[in-house]
Amino acid sequence: MSRCLGFALENLRQVVLGFRQARALKKSTSLAIGYGLPILSQPPEELTRPLLHRVHSAIELAARNARAARRLRNYVRFVLIREGKVSGFLKASRTIVLSHELLMHASTEEIASVIVHETVHARINAFGVGTWSSRLPEIESRCLREQMEFLEHLPGTEHIIQHLQQYVGTVW
Repeated sequence: MSRCLGFALENLRQVVLGFRQARALKKSTSLAIGYGLPILSQPPEELTRPLLHRVHSAIELAARNARAARRLRNYVRFVLIREGKVSGFLKASRTIVLSHELLMHASTEEIASVIVHETVHARINAFGVGTWSSRLPEIESRCLREQMEFLEHLPGTEHIIQHLQQYVGTVW
């Protein structure tokens, strides 16, 4: 398959995913604004409301990093709290997804580092870099390096950095 055709197919896939993600976001409840970003929730609001302070604190902590702040402003539209165990970045809707489980069990520093990690995905997406399977280890390594670099400037995060180092060069 030619590179242009591959790029066109990836763009078409993103458009289709964008429609699906937009429908899912419409079903979300807007709870608050954090660093100028709407914070949305898909779990019932009574489960999410107590976690809002943690999300606000994590966004503010992540925004202290100049690169993460710039990426939050330029490349992210929403923060979505969703049930489940997986956090991530929804490319078509430019949404950072934070899992309910992460918010329940992780420290503010860990949540902020996940936000930093996902802002790197947002920037990579904005520059049109496709996430083909051959590039995933390289992309994830880049995101993890930035996440660990962010954590190095925070006290008491050495154990998180050690945990993340085992994933550099792998696909999650």
